[in-house]
Amino acid sequence: GVDTSSYDLKPSAHSSHGRLLAWLSSAAPGSVLDVGCSDGAFGAQARALGHTVHGVDLVKHDGVGERLDDFHEANLNDGLPAEVGSGYQRIVAADVVEHVVDPANLLTQMRERLAPGGEILVSSPNFGHWYPRGRTAIGRFDYDTRGPLDQGHVRFFTRRSFERMVTELVAHYGWPELGLQVDIRCFQQDPSVASSLKFLRRTPWARTKVESLYQFMLREQQRARVRPTE
Repeated sequence: GVDTSSYDLKPSAHSSHGRLLAWLSSAAPGSVLDVGCSDGAFGAQARALGHTVHGVDLVKHDGVGERLDDFHEANLNDGLPAEVGSGYQRIVAADVVEHVVDPANLLTQMRERLAPGGEILVSSPNFGHWYPRGRTAIGRFDYDTRGPLDQGHVRFFTRRSFERMVTELVAHYGWPELGLQVDIRCFQQDPSVASSLKFLRRTPWARTKVESLYQFMLREQQRARVRPTE
């Protein structure tokens, strides 16, 4: 059945929620879509910073309507519902993409709902952390109620997977074209995989753009393989 429990807000400044809120605190107040907003606790913090916050999630938890400016009930595995609208300055997915079957599709739809010049902020647990690695090493790959092995996770990411993604993008596009596709300095001035990884690890919006381009590249490569020859 549906998990109706809410996702706890992480109050630490060093947590994923804390880092996302710190970024939002440095940004000018604007419209925010909180994808996977749970009970609205994170969105309420963003709202207190002056942002107008709309949320979308599978379950409408008690009090979410009061914590946010608007709420939409929807299954994110089916994508973003039309009623959430578009033109958002920032779209946040705080520890959400690992819970959906097709994160690339969700990220693509998030990008389509942005205003021109808008940004996407995404956080996701690192499966390369010592805790899941240690559990796996001793044969105890069991799910927990939260953390990298949260029982709701259907996708896992590591530093190596990000490195492979950037390397394959460079091999496919080359640095000049990659710098045009994703307008970030580390792709344009003395680019290297190492410097790009350092920047992408601490810049969620840029990482999301790179992930979206990577998924687009993979789909184009797949189409090329199955396309009949003339």
